[in-house]
Amino acid sequence: MSVRKVFASVAVVAAVAGAGLMTASTAQAAPPTAAAQSVGPANWVPRGDYASRGECNIVGDWFVRWGGASNYTCSLNAATQRFDLAIWRP
Repeated sequence: MSVRKVFASVAVVAAVAGAGLMTASTAQAAPPTAAAQSVGPANWVPRGDYASRGECNIVGDWFVRWGGASNYTCSLNAATQRFDLAIWRP
């Protein structure tokens, strides 16, 4: 095989690989709104259920002070009549 054919083959392979990489990165890129929606709700982490709102608030406050959470919420679960704690981790 001549040197000219080898360089031509390498150029063709590089062009095809480059086009494939550009297509793959474009296809894999998600719109920013879709990424923000899929990431947002995952930051709320459930941390158990408690018999009283006061108990739930004490544990939630502990997570904000020492556990790396930036916020928490205690919501009443109507089915179990207990307070579900969820913390927000950025």
